Amino acid sequence: MNADGIIIHVNPLQEWAQVEGDRYKRSAIETIRKVCDQTNYPVIVKEVGQGMGPQSLKALLDSPIAAIELAGYGGTNFSILEQRRKLGDEIENKTPAAAFGYIGHTAEQMVEYLNALQKVQKSDIEVIVSGGIKDPVTGYILKEKLEMNAVIGMAGTVLKYAMGDYEELQSYLHETKGCVSMAKACIKRDL
Repeated sequence: MNADGIIIHVNPLQEWAQVEGDRYKRSAIETIRKVCDQTNYPVIVKEVGQGMGPQSLKALLDSPIAAIELAGYGGTNFSILEQRRKLGDEIENKTPAAAFGYIGHTAEQMVEYLNALQKVQKSDIEVIVSGGIKDPVTGYILKEKLEMNAVIGMAGTVLKYAMGDYEELQSYLHETKGCVSMAKACIKRDL
């Protein structure tokens, strides 16, 4: 295999919401650790749609992964998308399970959880802050609040421009770069 690393998506609610979804036979952390034991590639763990609480994040910090992506609640919610695919736009009125699409942890909450964990046990795991980040300034602020090495991800927003005219995408990326430069100059770490 010719790869730079492996990204494991942890998505139990999305799978549960899919008619054809996989059902977990063991805990996600058990599977992640097994993959880490059997590969020499860096492993990134990304939860899609609902985020991770303090216990899950601690378990990841205690594992031999290279990075965590905080793709939490507030970004693309695959649990809701799967329920809509199955039940239509009126999912709220059709099933008690619809409530699962509206719970989770935001990127901001996960930054707070990770900071609290860092005070107890230092970790050098890298972080991608991406869940629900719609603009570079918000992303920069969360990145600066986090007491770990981090980068910002805004795939959903960038993809909107990537689907259109190339010049619009180029203009958007240029403006984004300018916003990050301005944020670096004006927004200090002690937010």
